[in-house]
Amino acid sequence: MIIFITFIFISSSINAFLAYRLNRSITQWILAGIIFPFFSFVLLWSLPKRGESKVDKVDKVDKVDKVDKVDKVDKVDKVDKVDGNLPQKESEHILENIRKNKVENEKLIEIANRIREEKISKNKLYIKGKNKPLFVDVETTGLHSDDQIVSICMILLYADKSQELQKLTYKSLYYIFDPCKKSHPIAEGIHGYNDWTLRHQNLFEEKMEHILSFIEESDVIVAHNVNFDMKFIRNSFANAKIDIGKIDTMCTMEMHGGSLSACSKRLGIQRKTSIHDAAEDVLMCMCLYLEKMSNINVLDMYHSFTLPKLKNFIEPPPIPDGKLPRRNNIKKRNEILGEKFIK
Repeated sequence: MIIFITFIFISSSINAFLAYRLNRSITQWILAGIIFPFFSFVLLWSLPKRGESKVDKVDKVDKVDKVDKVDKVDKVDKVDKVDGNLPQKESEHILENIRKNKVENEKLIEIANRIREEKISKNKLYIKGKNKPLFVDVETTGLHSDDQIVSICMILLYADKSQELQKLTYKSLYYIFDPCKKSHPIAEGIHGYNDWTLRHQNLFEEKMEHILSFIEESDVIVAHNVNFDMKFIRNSFANAKIDIGKIDTMCTMEMHGGSLSACSKRLGIQRKTSIHDAAEDVLMCMCLYLEKMSNINVLDMYHSFTLPKLKNFIEPPPIPDGKLPRRNNIKKRNEILGEKFIK
């Protein structure tokens, strides 16, 4: 009896709980649980919630599923690809945007790399043009074809090696000569050497082998008014029966326009003395060239550069009083060079 009552109580309680969840009459289903314990439970379990049919349940589930699926598809489409169900024009538009973004990103990377390279290159020494430019300046006894070289300075710049070592690499020579004739007063005032000093110096032929080696090693000769300098260099070698042949030249006067002093002043370079020293002139010429052909700060270079020194200057004896003795050029040339070099 106790077992039966317990069973009836459990059945009624379950019916009451289900009736509450399904919006059914709790009292009616408790009574049904007492009268028809098992049958009422099965019947109540199979009934839908009041106000919502089974079809509604299915529709609701379908709608939720569809919304979830659409959301997932949209997320995948935005990240990976265009949904094939989208209209063709819209798909093409999205693909085009993806391509444009890719191209723009590649351009940004390219620009960033270029800026990085430019920053590096700005800090690296570079010299354009020929690998071995030879900078030349000569001082002469005058401007005429029979005038001669008084002094010559050369700086052979190794542009390729300078870039490799990241420092200016060069070699130089600086010679003074006996021109075997008196300088024109204006020319003497420019180069600063009197006749007594010059007549005690070496002849050009004594140093021409070294000068020629510089010319042969170079691949271009650079000078300010290069035609003037080359005319006297050719004449001096011709006096020794040597033809130096065709040589490439560059003129800094044509590059900048104006005299050597005027062009240099534009760069902030001032001549240190009124005397036209060949060494200082050739350095100024090199500054004009490098200002156009390199990233070197030529003003700093000019002030820090050590000028070549005369390698063959001979200190003359005290100058005699009165008129200077007459020159004997033939005797001097014969004693030093031999008969083959006598004109």
